[in-house]
Amino acid sequence: RYKNAIKPSRIDKSTFFKNDDFNIELFLANHQKRLDESEYFVQMNFLKDYREDNREKLSLNIADRRLDYEENKNRNLRLINLGREISGEDLYEDYDEYLNREVNDDFVIDAEIDQSLEILIDLIEIET
Repeated sequence: RYKNAIKPSRIDKSTFFKNDDFNIELFLANHQKRLDESEYFVQMNFLKDYREDNREKLSLNIADRRLDYEENKNRNLRLINLGREISGEDLYEDYDEYLNREVNDDFVIDAEIDQSLEILIDLIEIET
């Protein structure tokens, strides 16, 4: 049907066990509490809100634009370093060090994987 689509492969049937006793509200409350307490996700949400609020604002004053650029670099570096802290990696001293880094494709536990692991722990604890 689609010229460049990947052809479907055969996938074996899987078994699903419905759990009517699962309290999703407790699970979501724990997850939201962790997100609210996570410095990384607080900073990420701040950056997202900041960018949305300032999307259409651009000063013609070059000094203001330079200041905005430097502030953006510092905010981004803070988020990058929070992620590196979670991964157990060394922090960058400045934004230029980040830009000049050697790209390393090794697997690292980032903030999203960390939260996924916490969710799995919640599920295991709830089920036991």
